[in-house]
Formats: sequence, C-alpha cells, structure tokens
Amino acid sequence: MKELQLCKPHGSAFSKSKSDDWREWAAVAQEVMVHKDSFTTLGLFDVAAAGNKTVRDELAYGLQRRGLRRRATRPEIATRLARALKARGVRSLLDIRHDANVIEAIAHDCGGESKAVRSFLLDTLDEVCIAYDEEPTRRYLGIAAVGGNVFINLNSVENLEFRDAIVRWMTYRLNAESGTPTHIQSVGTWLMNFAMWLTERGIDTWAGVSRDVLLDYLAVINAMEKADGTRYAAKYRAKIVSGIGTFLEEAAVNGWVAIPSGAKWLRGEYPKVPKGLPRLIGKMNAARLRDPGNLQLVEDPDCRTAILIMASTGLRRKDVCAGITVDSVLDLGDGRWSLVYINSKAKEEKVIPISAELAERINAHIKYKVAKYPNSRMLFARNDADKVITLTIVNAELTKLIKLLELTDGSGKAVTITPHMFRHQNATEWLEKGMSLTAIRDLLGHSSMRTTEIYAHMTEAKVRDEWEQSLAVNGDGDLLYAPGSIEMEAAWTHAFMGGATQALPNGRCGMPCSEECEHANACLYCPLFITTPEYLPVLREQRSEHETMMKLAEEAGHQRIVERNRKPFFALSKLIAKLEKIEGQSQGE
Repeated sequence: MKELQLCKPHGSAFSKSKSDDWREWAAVAQEVMVHKDSFTTLGLFDVAAAGNKTVRDELAYGLQRRGLRRRATRPEIATRLARALKARGVRSLLDIRHDANVIEAIAHDCGGESKAVRSFLLDTLDEVCIAYDEEPTRRYLGIAAVGGNVFINLNSVENLEFRDAIVRWMTYRLNAESGTPTHIQSVGTWLMNFAMWLTERGIDTWAGVSRDVLLDYLAVINAMEKADGTRYAAKYRAKIVSGIGTFLEEAAVNGWVAIPSGAKWLRGEYPKVPKGLPRLIGKMNAARLRDPGNLQLVEDPDCRTAILIMASTGLRRKDVCAGITVDSVLDLGDGRWSLVYINSKAKEEKVIPISAELAERINAHIKYKVAKYPNSRMLFARNDADKVITLTIVNAELTKLIKLLELTDGSGKAVTITPHMFRHQNATEWLEKGMSLTAIRDLLGHSSMRTTEIYAHMTEAKVRDEWEQSLAVNGDGDLLYAPGSIEMEAAWTHAFMGGATQALPNGRCGMPCSEECEHANACLYCPLFITTPEYLPVLREQRSEHETMMKLAEEAGHQRIVERNRKPFFALSKLIAKLEKIEGQSQGE
C-alpha cells in the first residue's frame, strides 16, 4: 500500500474495509484501532525507513511500549527518527545509548520536531535497554531539567569503576527522591569532571582518592573560570564541593566503593560565601501584584491564583503549586482563615493564616478545579491524574504580568521579579509591622532562626537607606537633617534604632519606643511624622478625597465640613509639592 501512503497495518485494514476512498476511511481510522503498537492510530508509521531490521524492530517495540502507557506518538515523529537513524548509519539503538551528543544530533536532524523526536527516542532507548537487561539510558544521560532537555554525557568517563559509581549514586538519589532531578543532574556533571581529572592524575580507583587529592582538587575548583574568563561565584563553587563531598560520603556508607575514611573536605575549607541581602520587590510593586484587578490580566486561572497566594503569603512556589489540595482552606470562625500546605523542604504539613479575601478567592478556585477535574485532589492539577502546573509556566506568566503592568524600580528601570522574592518582601513587611522573628520563621517555614535573622539586618539597612536616599521630610515639608551630618546620625540612633519605626499608610512614625502617642492614626501635623516620595501615590489619593469632600460640602452648604477638610488638603498639597521636587532631583530632572 505504499502508493496510498499508508503503513502496512492501515493499508491492510483499508483493503478489508468497504470504503471506496482511502482518504475518507483514514479520516475515521482513529476509531478503527488498527495499530496495537501505539495509542495513536492514524498515520504513517514508516519505521522500515530506518533501513535496518534491528533498528526497525527496536522502534516498533518502543511504539508498542509507549502505547501500553497510553502515550501518544505522532506518525511523522517515528518516520523522521527512522530516516535520521538511517542517515547516520545506526545499526542498533544500544550503540548510541551513552552518547548524548549523538542523540542531540539525531534530534536536531529532525528539524522543528526535535523535542518530540528526542522524547520518543529516549523512551524507546529506555525500553530497549530494559529488554536487553542493560541499565536504562536515563541512568547514564540523566533526567531532563524542568522546562528543558539537557542531559549528562557520561561516555567521556572511560574508567568503568568511576562511571558505575556515579550511575549508582544518581540511581539511588532518583529512586529515593532525595533531591530534585535537576540538582542530581548537576552533581552528576561535577562528578564526571572530577572523575576525568582523577584519570588525568593517574588515579584509576576510588581507593586512591586521599585527602591530599581532595585538597588538590579544591584548588582546581576555586580556580575554575567561566567562558568569559571570570571566576565562578563562591556560592557555585561551594555547591560543587558539597555535591562531590555528599557523593563520597554516601558511596562509602553504602559500601559501593572503597573510599578512605579520611577522604573528605572539612567545613572550614569550603569556599566562603558572602552573606547577601534578599532582594525586595518594593511595597508599591508588591501591592500592584497582589491587586485582584491587576491579576485578571493573567489568563491562566491556575497561574492567577498561584501568584496571588505567593504574593500574599510568601510561600515557596513549589509549596504552592504542588503542596496545596482542594480541601486545604480552614475556616476557624470569627473571620479567621488558614491555609494548609506541604512544606517541600521539611516534607511535612504546615498551616499559614490567610485573609478572608484570599480564602474567598482560593475557595472559588477550588470549585472551579473540582468541576473541571473531579478525580484530582491537587488545587493546581492540570488533569485528573494530579499532574500539577509546572513552575516554569508560573514564572512565565508572572513575567508577562510584570511587563503588562510596566513595573519599575526607584530609578524607573524595568524590574525583574521572581516568585521567591515575594518571600523576602512579605518577611520584611511583617518585620516592619512589629512581628517577631519567631513568628516570621514559622510563617516562612524556616528550619533555622539564622535564615530568618537576615531580614532583621535587611530591614534596618532598608529603613535607613530609604531615609537617607529619599531625603525624608516632616509634616511641614522640610528636610529633617543634612545628609551625612552628625545630627543625622544622632537622629537615626535616637528615633530609629532606639525607636519604633512604625510603618503608616502614608509615611512612617519616628517616635522613640520610650514615648507614647495619644493618636491612634498618622497625623499630618505631628512633628514626628515622616514621609518620602515612595508614598506619593497614597498622599495624592488622600488629597483627592479631601478635595472631593470640600466640593460636596460646599454644594450642600456645610461650611464646617469644608473647614475640616481644608487644613489637611493644603497640608497634603505642601507635602506633595516638596516630595515631587525631591523625586525629580533624584531622577536627574
């Protein structure tokens, strides 16, 4: 049936049918279930194009195994792969199972279908390896990273003892689900480089890895450079040391290899990683990203709700996307709500308080998901099998939202915001509101108080930087102190470091902790009231409200209400004019 462009099973089925036109028959062939070797039924599975019986049978076996797992394979994918294998003279798929470079080249030969071809080829390689009682291909090439297709090529590790130990460790880690596939893949790459370096040194067994050898390799790690000639960051170098050290320890404990007991790096020998402060989104940007109206710009309902939860709670994106079920919202009564989630690091169930508004939106999403996937338990499931939304999709949608909202930093430059930055922003805001570090640690799910304490240092530095760089003004619109003066230092120590830096809707209270204020709210006429250009949008909105009240009162003849609003209106106008001038100067206008 070659002239009909049908594979043999389809051609035979068509011949037995009562149809006169094969094209009309092919249009409904999917219901005929001709093929038993694939979930996909319609098409041109020309595996014979491989030009070799062994490869043809291997591809047919891969199709059959894929069909059992109900994974669809488009006919043109199998056909393109068969032709590419023939062009490269492949005699058996087993010949290329260790070589990631050849696999990538074959996928590339298939043009725009490279990803689909690579997926089918790797699945088939795994099945063929198992059939021949060989280690599956993925154990050698690694696991595809989230959102990508990068594989480890261990074929360059010629020493079988080194290679087998690395494969065994990766297999152990993957089967135990101890660490993400991406991290295990990274460590595998570092181990591969280490193994090749050992070979160059004339060391051909793990028993030859002494402490002196490790110290020599530590120097190699610290001297590593990027393609542009710059050194790798200390944090990245420390990860390499930690990854290799973990392998050596676990391989020795499990008895896989004979590593000398003293072959290890000491903690003090790890590359020193400077402590950096977490990056912040900024209060105004955070408020806009939490705004339900702005979030309507996100078309995907799952992404919209996930971003809202992360922005409002500071939960890790993995805890949100893969750790929340459809029965996760707790109503405690009296307007108190909580959200139950699985902490991905601690591997345990945790609870975090949420607002009534957030609870309402999550409950609405729960109804939507239950109606769409009644057999799924996960809040962000993408099918009835509980496959959840990928982190890559959420990142991409957040990036789109940031561009649509045209969010910028203080200098007017476009900002880059990641979901993890919501954790930093929320922690800082909680601390500024007076929440204890212990409470913040519990809300963020930190296992150590040391991780949480960095926010205390960051908040102190942030408050002072805002005060100095934004040139804080008082209620009269006057600069408080000359930048860099001893008066400024004294004022900072007295009013901020020794005082309550309480955040207000339109500024900050500078009253020391030792004193008490009889006013419950911010007062524009209080000498301790401080504000900066950051609060201009709020101040403008307040002025507009007072102006509206004055107009309505004048029309109704209520002079007393007019006078009550006139004073704050002019006070706000004075403040706004001063702050706008400062903002213009800081932007070089």
